[in-house]
Amino acid sequence: AQWLGADAALRAMEPNARLNAMGRFYEAVQDAVDRHQGCTFQLDDGAVLAVWGAPFNLEKPVEGALAAAWDLQALLPVMARQQSQRDQVRLDWGLGLALGQASTGLAGPRDRERYSLHGGPLPEAKALAQRGGGVWLDERSAAAAQAPFGVSIGQEGAQLIQGPQGQSPSSELLGFEP
Repeated sequence: AQWLGADAALRAMEPNARLNAMGRFYEAVQDAVDRHQGCTFQLDDGAVLAVWGAPFNLEKPVEGALAAAWDLQALLPVMARQQSQRDQVRLDWGLGLALGQASTGLAGPRDRERYSLHGGPLPEAKALAQRGGGVWLDERSAAAAQAPFGVSIGQEGAQLIQGPQGQSPSSELLGFEP
């Protein structure tokens, strides 16, 4: 998930307001990812990288990623609108979902090693997120979403438009009501 235009918008904010805005965004995304058994890898530059199935093996990682995306699709526009009203800055959001294998492991010097994720679907997911205005799916995730979720496929690509069996997103996410 990514705040689009966050750099310029956040620079215009007071430092405490900027930290609070980013904290709310990161917390909301982390909560949705955790709720659906994902793992958050990076929180930086107005973007969050989350994965399902690594480093922990999951029985249904695709369903978890789609469910988190569905929750965030309802929550992030509300948060962006509230943030815009509070601080007079316009924020948009985007979420890209791409399926595939990536490499995981420890990277960096021994005294500063961190768990890292590389390759596979990561560049495509980031490019999809930068389209903004919704949850964008690569071909593989669109195919996986067809049965339990609703997907709209247009000239610009595939977007998630309906939750599993028509379910509403989880409204308890941080107390926000979509």
